[in-house]
Amino acid sequence: MILRVDLLTNVLSYFYMNSKTRNVLLVVAVLLGGGFVYYSATSLVPRMLVTLSKAAPATKVSIQNSFVLGSKILCKADGVDKCSVNVFLSDSDRRPVSGKTVSLAAEGAQVSPESGLTDQMGKGSFDLVSKTEGQVKAIVSVDGVRMDKTVVVTFRGK
Repeated sequence: MILRVDLLTNVLSYFYMNSKTRNVLLVVAVLLGGGFVYYSATSLVPRMLVTLSKAAPATKVSIQNSFVLGSKILCKADGVDKCSVNVFLSDSDRRPVSGKTVSLAAEGAQVSPESGLTDQMGKGSFDLVSKTEGQVKAIVSVDGVRMDKTVVVTFRGK
């Protein structure tokens, strides 16, 4: 029996959706004696489809396309009034990057939370409070690497 590997790979990649299908692919590949067919259908083709798809998950952050915004940057220095800072991470195609650890440090203010994961929109949110008047520079790190983008918040008298 002559088997066209490219045709079988295309057919099998169509059905590559869940673990049950993967098990069926394994059985088919073993029965046909084609380890390469199984490898192609379960590894090469899905990687190629994810690479070509616009809906591919973004995993590499582009610092140039990411930004830091203060949504409330003027607050009372009473330890209660909160300034808000948002970090938006994007990849080189300006798609949001989710699941990255973002940390914010600000000398002279308490930050809550100190770090967190970006959501599906690539957003990480932080609140700052202080009892001391003055300006505070918020410094952002992504997966432990400091971003060169910052935002300044101001705490004014009570």
